Amino acid sequence: MIVRTDRYVHYNQLIEYFIRNKIYIDECIKAKILYSLNNSDLNNAPGAIMDIITRQEGKVVIVSVRGRMDAVTSLDFEKSMSALISAGGNIFVISLNQMDFISSSGLRSILRVAKQLKPSGGKLLFASLQDNVKDVFKISGFSTIFAIYETEEEALKA
Repeated sequence: MIVRTDRYVHYNQLIEYFIRNKIYIDECIKAKILYSLNNSDLNNAPGAIMDIITRQEGKVVIVSVRGRMDAVTSLDFEKSMSALISAGGNIFVISLNQMDFISSSGLRSILRVAKQLKPSGGKLLFASLQDNVKDVFKISGFSTIFAIYETEEEALKA
């Protein structure tokens, strides 16, 4: 399964949020937002998009996350993981070798997923963290909460 998020989707979510909460903005402002998002250099930069790719290895689901997990994309991670848990997934190796950035929102999403897994005795194992993501895990204390492995293979053996 591949889940892809991009800034256009989030523009639509932003507009829906405005409408749902009766926050009115004129069409000119909406057009400027859409234009700036579609023509931004950020759309071509690494991390402008988050991809979630999953595959099964025996009883373990390997989830590869590429890009940024931030306030905009972390909900997509949570939804994908919830769907995998609902489908019977219980042990997950989260491979972060292509994750460029994780914010506090991303960390919060990981905690929510772990909380969902707790009643069934499920596990989240992390593998292949880039140095900057590894630093965030250490500073936040996640490295003491979750098992972190250098490679996916090591995590699969655990």
